[in-house]
Amino acid sequence: MIMSRVMIRGIYTTALTKLLTDEGFLISQPSIITAERFGVKRVHERNVVIVDREDRQGVRVEGEAEPAETLVTTLAQALPDMIIMEQISPNRLIKGRNGKYTLHLGFLSFDLEFPYGSKVFLDRVRRQITSTINNHHLLKIVDSDAVDMYETLLGSELGSSEEISDEAKRELVYDKLTPGRALKIQHVKPEGSVLELTEGRIRRSEDGTLSLHRRILGEGQKYDGLRFRKPKTIMP
Repeated sequence: MIMSRVMIRGIYTTALTKLLTDEGFLISQPSIITAERFGVKRVHERNVVIVDREDRQGVRVEGEAEPAETLVTTLAQALPDMIIMEQISPNRLIKGRNGKYTLHLGFLSFDLEFPYGSKVFLDRVRRQITSTINNHHLLKIVDSDAVDMYETLLGSELGSSEEISDEAKRELVYDKLTPGRALKIQHVKPEGSVLELTEGRIRRSEDGTLSLHRRILGEGQKYDGLRFRKPKTIMP
């Protein structure tokens, strides 16, 4: 079995570093903050890389086939609602020292999505290492710098952890749910397929309830998973 030597970058770094080091994985080329938090040495060889997806709803894992697959299997066991989208790259061109490209075999690339349950679990893991507000990873997607600022207030006399966490969620989420604002809606299925649903516009947001105004077209078609046919237009 090949030891996974993994370099991690992005908003999930601290939580994934804790999770993977507990399982015996070697952290390669840690950032300065990660090296300080975990006391790890700089290891310059790596065979797996983890980086944020563009939407930061999960990560991309890429590397040599065996260690990359072992790492993803380990994450799947810890995060039961994680969605795995596998992309196989059996052939890859690697630039050598002489400037020429050679064919390198045996690479795998994975696209992993972390639903709500996974993010909450990773919050708990991160909290074992450093100060972490509730919904840390959810809010990091919205405004990473603002979350860092709120977490500097934890342990101060400016409010309890719950109060600071609630204020962060209010500022970064609820205050932005203004009437008339358009919202993109995606339905991600457990096997990884993504359905782009009809855009909605916010009618109101109050008492923890979000009301949307959506126009659903598709006369004659059936609702996903139901036997009923869609009318020409539905306006809630």
